[in-house]
Amino acid sequence: MAERASRETQSFPDDVMIVDEDYSLQACLPADPWFWIRLDKPCGPELRVTDLVTGQMSLLETGLALRKLMEKAERPATILVTDVHPAWIAGSPASLMELERRLADARDILSVALGLPAEDLKMELRRKRGRFQLRATVPDQHKLH
Repeated sequence: MAERASRETQSFPDDVMIVDEDYSLQACLPADPWFWIRLDKPCGPELRVTDLVTGQMSLLETGLALRKLMEKAERPATILVTDVHPAWIAGSPASLMELERRLADARDILSVALGLPAEDLKMELRRKRGRFQLRATVPDQHKLH
């Protein structure tokens, strides 16, 4: 993804709406009801991404939208994507391939959002209450930015 991102123009999509509510920050796209990003508030040392759905947006555009949301919070030490592989997909025959694709997509989106090479992020996958959670740790050398 880092190679693809460097070849594309990194501009924030104009039609993405940013919503700042009491308990969350959200990015949505009126023309694409499947595009949805939601961050829990308050944003402490770990940023919780409860929804990360690309819809028709590219991974680059989704990463830029997440970056825009993160501008409203301090740079986190870790980012937790709480449901990287929804339970309704888990029972399908292609579930493992879908999980691998979603993990790669989440890594690339987080890379764009943080402005870091994907290989610099430490990724950890856990299953909690039947859901897969992905925790990305920002390396020490990047925490001061």
